[in-house]
Amino acid sequence: MSIRSGRGSMTHDRVMRLQPVFGNRDDAARHATEHGLAWIDAAGAAPMPSLATP
Repeated sequence: MSIRSGRGSMTHDRVMRLQPVFGNRDDAARHATEHGLAWIDAAGAAPMPSLATP
């Protein structure tokens, strides 16, 4: 799978291999959640803005 972003000379493709193959949906969802959370942690999640008004 490839995800493309940008325009013109600034186009960037991120290519992903979807491996491994999972035996069931629960295993696939667990794997995706673990890797997604690790990616967010490594990227340094931005703080959530406060919805409170002064």
